[in-house]
Amino acid sequence: PKYLAEAVKQHDIDIIATPKVDHVHGAEDDDGPISFHCEMEVRPVITVAGYAGLRVELPSVSASESEIDEVVNSERKRHGTLVDATRAIATGDQVTLDLSASRNGEAVPGLNVESWLYEVGRGWVAKGFDDVLVGMNAGDEKEFKAVPNGNEDEAAIAERMNASRLNQARSSVVDRVTDELAKLVEIDLPEAMVDGDLRSRVRNTVETFQRQGIAIAQFLQITGQSEEQFIEQLREQSRKAVRVDLALRAIASDRNLVASDEDVDVELERIAVRANVKVKRVKSLYEKNDAIGDLKAQIRKSQALEWLVREVTYVDNEGRAIATDLLLDEGVDIDPTADTGAGATVASESNTDEESTSTVDDESPNA
Repeated sequence: PKYLAEAVKQHDIDIIATPKVDHVHGAEDDDGPISFHCEMEVRPVITVAGYAGLRVELPSVSASESEIDEVVNSERKRHGTLVDATRAIATGDQVTLDLSASRNGEAVPGLNVESWLYEVGRGWVAKGFDDVLVGMNAGDEKEFKAVPNGNEDEAAIAERMNASRLNQARSSVVDRVTDELAKLVEIDLPEAMVDGDLRSRVRNTVETFQRQGIAIAQFLQITGQSEEQFIEQLREQSRKAVRVDLALRAIASDRNLVASDEDVDVELERIAVRANVKVKRVKSLYEKNDAIGDLKAQIRKSQALEWLVREVTYVDNEGRAIATDLLLDEGVDIDPTADTGAGATVASESNTDEESTSTVDDESPNA
């Protein structure tokens, strides 16, 4: 094993499965030469055509007028049970009113409604409108002149809905980009990579359920899945992760992206903080397991993804362009050790390189 590891390191071979060694001549405890024959499966090096012109569809970042109207009407009706009052209107009362407004004899859009439920004191219609209502009784009519405020309640609701839509779109950027990127990889995937990633996913899923006090059998029963269906679902995620892994490595090479020593130090610091251990300990583990090269590869992949999410064209489900600056104005935080094949959430370790990083993970579980 020692000589094999030295040979792999010397020739910079990116193996993805345990090598098969035979025809060994000599012994490690002898001073004489050792020769052996080795077969190993290596990570494919691919090119990805079309990544620079990637077009990614996201959920719309703005609500339609009909969607806003639906929420506005729901808000107007959602006031619990109301009791008729025989006294005059006071601030804070809920009143049902008919409102008509005109300017130079023409109806003002949005200010002609019937049976409108309104809370007195909100100041939605115009300056002084609530003052006019206070003191009125059921059946009274009043006419007054004022400059309309516009429908501030609708504006506030629209703003809230649009902010929510934008956050949803932002949270799906990495997932949608990697979905489209994976489609560009059309090679036969190495089963060793898929199986290695799948083993990690199964292990991580089981550990997550155990921490939550949920048994796998219970989860399958709740979701109505068989064990085979559940494994196949995870396997499909693994296939995507492998495609994304290969594609990002290709982009990193194509764009000559480099993981500097400073980049490595920053990432080791981040891992140490997350694992609540000293940086020296983390660095020692990576060096002991010859995993610094793997960490650099992960950093280069994250650099490629950061570049890609800023270069693709974003559109909504109706084909309307979404400004990249609007989506990414708060930056993109991509953890180099996260699973860029599974989604936007950067929470779990990537184990696509399981053979080369598993020892580090075992000795520092949270790293």
